[in-house]
Amino acid sequence: MGTIRPPRPAYPPEFRARAVELARASGLAPSQVARDLGIDPDTLRRWLRQADVDAGRSQGTTTDEKAELARLRREVAVLAAYSIRGEMLALPSLGCQKNTPDGVSGQHSWPTAPCSSACAPPTTRAAIAAPMSSCA
Repeated sequence: MGTIRPPRPAYPPEFRARAVELARASGLAPSQVARDLGIDPDTLRRWLRQADVDAGRSQGTTTDEKAELARLRREVAVLAAYSIRGEMLALPSLGCQKNTPDGVSGQHSWPTAPCSSACAPPTTRAAIAAPMSSCA
């Protein structure tokens, strides 16, 4: 088995932009420019493709869109962690059936106290996936 090298820190955005500019302006092959800069040729090719996408010359996900997706994924992960820990926000769509004094069944949600422990908001993925029971 070979030795495992620690991951190399990311190249600064200024270096990436300058490398792309140099590769485009020099007239040299991207692999030659990459060798001159001491980076992997595939890395420079990937930067060139991304620069084309960002400039609208190619289809794909732009750098700004990737950053937004990453931010939203982090936000979803935080919300999922709150959900799993039982700190769910009130979700009226998950309301249960509550029998009212006149015998008519009506929806209610959980910002107020549940009508019984069986009617409490679900706090685990299994409870969320399970069908809701009626309250007495």
